[in-house]
Amino acid sequence: MQHAYGSITELSAAVMNHYIQGFVGKFYSLVARAVLGSAKAFFVGKTKKKNNRIRLPRHFGEDRVLTVYNQYSARGQLILRSVFPYKRRSLFYVYHVNLPQKNIFLLTNKTISLLTSAGVGWNINWTFNLQELTLLGLKGPTIVEVTIKRDSFIKKSIQCENEKDASDIYSKLSQIRMDTLLNLKPAPFFPVGILNPQDVAFLGSK
Repeated sequence: MQHAYGSITELSAAVMNHYIQGFVGKFYSLVARAVLGSAKAFFVGKTKKKNNRIRLPRHFGEDRVLTVYNQYSARGQLILRSVFPYKRRSLFYVYHVNLPQKNIFLLTNKTISLLTSAGVGWNINWTFNLQELTLLGLKGPTIVEVTIKRDSFIKKSIQCENEKDASDIYSKLSQIRMDTLLNLKPAPFFPVGILNPQDVAFLGSK
């Protein structure tokens, strides 16, 4: 009788031990999964935050004054540096605008350029010094026409996507060209209202 009782006790202990081990094993498994999940979420979150902080280099104008970071100006500076990498000390980004057919109008403190996207870079369609700019006008609501004086007069048209872009280019070219003639630093860009397409500004000759 005692032998039978001892066998039942041992069996009961074995069964309880089995279930306890199973419960403990599942408990630790759940805890481990929770810890790993939290750790993964933590590191992924940190990585995403770190990646979100990656941005283009800050744009500095010719005056080297530190200003609030601007993604648009930073991209314009990046385009300038990729097109004219050997003129870092003489050319400073001022303004750019996207044009139809993957073109970009780029204005610096000394030049105006029309660029075309080449996939990983930019091709230069044309580029001129601001001192060569003699006439500027709006030829229709979305077309800016510039006249360049070299050995002869050269006319170039800048086709814009809308009237606002054409007005902005016209305004900025008028402003920076006048600053150049007066030997002043380029002033900050402030878009103006749409100008009369018939208005033509005479900006002097070289």
